[in-house]
Formats: sequence, structure tokens, C-alpha cells
Amino acid sequence: MYDSHEFRILVLKEGLFLPQILHWSKLKISGVYAGFFFLVLGIHSFSGWIFKDNLFAWNETWPINIFWFDFPGPAGDWVFLLVQIFSFSLFYWFLKKQKFGIHWVMIISLLLIFGSNLAHSWEKGFRLPHIGPSQYFANADLGNQPLQFLSDFNHIQENLSVHSRSHPPGAVLFYALLGQMQFGETGLISLWILIFSALVSAWFLFEFLKREFPGENAGRFSFLFLLIPGVMIYFCASLDAVICAITISFFYFLGQEDNLKTRIGLMTTLFILNFLNFAMLFLFPVFLIWEIAIRKNSSRFFICASGIALLYILLFFLGGYNHVLAFFKASALENERGFELFSMPFVWVMSRIQAILEIVIFTGPLFCYAAWRGIPLLKKNHSKMNVLFLSGVIIFSAILFTGAYHCGETGRACLFLYPFLFLPVVAFFSREENEKLLQQAPFLLFGQSLFMQYIGNYFW
Repeated sequence: MYDSHEFRILVLKEGLFLPQILHWSKLKISGVYAGFFFLVLGIHSFSGWIFKDNLFAWNETWPINIFWFDFPGPAGDWVFLLVQIFSFSLFYWFLKKQKFGIHWVMIISLLLIFGSNLAHSWEKGFRLPHIGPSQYFANADLGNQPLQFLSDFNHIQENLSVHSRSHPPGAVLFYALLGQMQFGETGLISLWILIFSALVSAWFLFEFLKREFPGENAGRFSFLFLLIPGVMIYFCASLDAVICAITISFFYFLGQEDNLKTRIGLMTTLFILNFLNFAMLFLFPVFLIWEIAIRKNSSRFFICASGIALLYILLFFLGGYNHVLAFFKASALENERGFELFSMPFVWVMSRIQAILEIVIFTGPLFCYAAWRGIPLLKKNHSKMNVLFLSGVIIFSAILFTGAYHCGETGRACLFLYPFLFLPVVAFFSREENEKLLQQAPFLLFGQSLFMQYIGNYFW
């Protein structure tokens, strides 16, 4: 055992958050998870009481903005839960036999995410997330006039739904495309999103990790990523799942040698991401930092950025869409009270805490522990990945400081941050001495995902 002085030295040298002497026995694991969710749900209930009269102009569902309890009802729900647990055990055994081959990881992850969301029923888990006046789909009935919508966007932006007006037109056009493929069944939109997001994420993450973290665990880590609770919950029925998947493909192209194929890949991913979500502008400084710090040459960045700017100029002259104007209008609509640090400091502080806590909740204790322990390992053994991780986290922190995500929902809306946070997790689990915990990790992540799915609902 370590005395208090030795432990303080370990904290300073290793950057530990939880004691290194924690052996993660089944009893301790159960205690950590029980304590974590008891605390979260306790705070949630307490917030509902203290903020119920809107005394502080704050959200009574803090620290999770979109959540309400929704426990299993009929006996069939409990039977389905047992089927999911048994299926996961069987799938995991099969994947180990197949040495986590990426094709099997893609198929099995897809089935697991589908099953966990089916726990809410097809109606709640697949159809309802797209129905309602606040959703993108409310504005997606464009008929055969998507170009007309694009040219009119700057004029009608403030009259669109809550989500549509704060995003570029690509979000609505994406749902309009899916609407053409739903054949009268809204739930198929969720299915298309799931298939694209899970398969693209798994494949590009596997290829990226295989290159950047030499070894035989790329398939294993890809499977682990898709078991993160936020991924399991939101990779079905959320545009942010698509954004996360394309962000991972951006990672893949970022580390490639500079050639025409790579430049086209970078321009394509960055253009699509920024056409779907204004927040993805944050990838441009990440890209520039990578080029300067790792490649010592920023020419590729300026070529790609110029190509994307040219595409938006063409959209302006040929389609009448002004991306810069749409961005500033979306910012004004999202921040009608101005900079909340000055106008509503209490709300600003509470919303910043909530934005961080939601990411912690939707990744879970194990993920956060591994990420924290992996930060010094990433710095020591994987300098390139450390640059990518730090640039993403620091720039995202600056975005949070501006007051972005003032309603929380970062567990979903910031799925694009998960690949950055996953880098130190991979560094931690790449160490041989952490093999035992790595073997437990899939069960802990999937168990947390099922628990969260079966106690509540997380969509509007």
C-alpha cells in the first residue's frame, strides 16, 4: 500500500485521478458505477426540485437537459433485456474467436446498437425522434425543389424549426434525402442513419488506429468505441452520429501522406461536416495545428481551405446561398441574450458545468478513468496523437467559453468530440498491464448503455 506522501507523488507524476492501487475488483467496479449513477440521478432529482419554479432562470432537468424516466413496463421488456445480455455475451465470445475482425465488428456493433434502441420500441426508439415541430424533418418536405430551398435559406432561416435554423441547410437537405428513402416509414430514417454511422465509424476508426497505434487491437478498440453509451444511445436517429462518423474519416485522411487522394478526402469531409453543422468549423484550427506541429508544412491546409471556400463561393453565385451570413444569423438566434457570462452569469456557469457533465455521463466512469490515465501515456508514447487530442480539446474548450451549447445536450451534439477523447483511452488500453481491465471494458460499457436505455429517454 502507498502512504499519503507516495500517493501524492503518483498523482503529480502520473496525472492520476483515481488511485493507482485500485484493482477494479467486481465489488469495487459495482461500487463505482452505483455511486456514479446514484450521484447523477440524485442531482437530477434535486435540480427538478430547486429549479422547478424557474427561480434562477435555469433548467430543472440539470445536469442532463433532455431526459425523462421511462422504465420497462410489460414483462416482455424484461425478457428482451435478458435476450440482449445473452446476445452480447455470445457476440463477444464470437468476436474473440474471430480476433475482432473488422467486418464482424461492423456487423455485430450494428446489431447491438439496433437492439439497444429497440428497447424503447420501434415507435419511441426509431420513429418519434424525427417527429415534432423542432426537428429537421419538420422542414424536410421539399418535394423536388432542394435547390430552391438552398437559395431561399438565408431569407427563411429564422422561420425554420429550432434545430434547422441553427444549422446550415445541409442538415435539412440530408433529411429531405432520407425522406425520399423512407417509403412512408419514418423509422427507416433512423435505420439509414444507424447503418451509415456505425459502418463508416468502425471502418475508418479501424484503419486509423491500425496505422497510429501499431499492434493487433485496432478491431478490438473499434468495437469498444461503438459500445460507448453516448454512441449506443445516439447513433440511431441522430444527425450527430453522421457527423461523428465523418469526423473519424477526417482523422483517417489527416494522418495520410500528402497526395491528391488525401487532399480530396480532407476537402470532402470538411465541406460535408461544415455544410451539416456550423460547430465543425472547429476542425479547421485543428487541421492547421496538425500541419504546423506534425508535418511542418501548412501548404496542404491552405490548399484544402481554399478549395472549400471556392465551393461556398460557387454556392453563393450559382445557388444564392451565403454560408457566412447563415453562420452569423444562426449565432444570433442561438444567443439572443448576448454573451451570457455578462448577461446571465449564473446560467453561463451552470450551463458550462452541464456541458462537461453530459459528456462525462454519456461516456461513463470507465471511459473517463481510462482517458485520464491515458493522457500522460499519449504524451509520452504517441506524440502525434497527443497533438490531435490536445488541439481538439483546447479548441472545443474555447468554444464552450463563448457560451455555445447553452442548453447542454453535449452528450449528443458533441459526438464529434468522442474520437478525440478516445485517443488517450486507446493509449491506456494499449499497455499490457491494463489487459485485464480491457477484457472487462466491453461488459462495463455495454452494461452502462443498457442501464441508461432502460431507465429513460433522451430524445426531444
